[in-house]
Order: sequence, then C-alpha cells, then structure tokens
Amino acid sequence: MNEALILIAGWVVFSGSHMLLSSTPARPWLVQRMTLKGYRLLFTVIAFATFVPLCFYYAGHKHMGALLWSPLPHAIAAVLVFIAFFLFVASLFTPTAAGMMGTTTGVTGITRITRHAAFAAMIIWATAHMAVNPWLTDLVFFGGFVVQLLIGPHLMDKRKLAEHGESYQQFLDQTSYLPFAGKIKPKIVLSEYSAWVIPATVGLFALVYAFHDQLFK
Repeated sequence: MNEALILIAGWVVFSGSHMLLSSTPARPWLVQRMTLKGYRLLFTVIAFATFVPLCFYYAGHKHMGALLWSPLPHAIAAVLVFIAFFLFVASLFTPTAAGMMGTTTGVTGITRITRHAAFAAMIIWATAHMAVNPWLTDLVFFGGFVVQLLIGPHLMDKRKLAEHGESYQQFLDQTSYLPFAGKIKPKIVLSEYSAWVIPATVGLFALVYAFHDQLFK
C-alpha cells in the first residue's frame, strides 16, 4: 500500500508541475520573461526531473499490492497497443493546432477521428498495460497516464483557444478529443495520410514486440 501511495505522490508532483507551467496564466508570463526557447527548456527539465524518478520507482515496485482482477489475454493488449501506435504515428504525420508545435487548424487525416491523437494513443497504451497488469502499483502507475491525459488536452485546448481565438474555436467545433465523437464523420481518405504511416506503425510495433520482454523484465 505504501508503494501505491508513493506512486500517487509522484504523479501529483509531475502532473501538478506540468499543468502549472503550461497553464494559461503561467505560460505567457514565463515566455515573456524567459523567451519561448527558455520556457521550453525549463518545462522539459522539470518534466524529466519529476517523471524519470516516478518511472524508476515503479520499475522497482511493479506487480505489488492487491491483485484487482484476472489479467486479460496478452493478445487483447497487443491489439490495443497496435491501435495506439497507429494513432501516435499518424499524429506525427498530421501536425495540427492541437499538437505541441502545430499551427494549422485544418481538419484532415487523423483529426477526423480525434484532434489529440497522440494523447488518445497513450491512454489506449496505458489501458492495455493495466489490462494485463492488474496489481495495485501497476494500476496506479498506468492509471496516472489516463488521468493526466484526460485532463491535459482540455487545458491545452483552453490555452490555445485563448491564443488563437475564432480559428481554433472552429477547429474545436469540427473535431473532438474522444475518438469518433466529432461532428465531422470519420471518413478517412487514404490520400490524406503519408505513405509511411502504416509501414512505420508496423515497424514500430514489431520492434517493440521483439525487445519488450528483454527491456522491461
């Protein structure tokens, strides 16, 4: 139980600092005084300083605490992870205003499904790992991703709406964070994707699958 509480505390520190630095009041104030480059450096340093210890602590205390349910078959987790990888890779080939560095508010490609594909991918990835690792410390660690990634995009949308105004509001009106929940029907046109999306997804999945057990014993 103590291990789970320490993991919760770790998530509170990481998420709290992450959301504070990226909040609408704090970010413009810091950028004005540090420049955008300085702000990004500060954000990255604090993110690593709070997230890396959390990961190392979990690595030394995984599969501890109560067993909360019977692990699901690994095949189900593999399918979920492949979907997550597809969303993540597609997000890299479809930069939008909802991304960290994007500027365009055009609705194309993966944004027809979700405007925050990378975040949705990480939620699916975390859910897959909870499904096959149902111990308390695993639930807290991977569940922390889900909580963080449900709240974070909402705050990001709020900040970007304040920055970009009407153009971003139109983007919000046409898209959704939850997959397939937007007003635009999710009719994916293959020509809207880079030819590298599918092979890159397959390659990434194969690479991780091949080395997963050796890297994460």
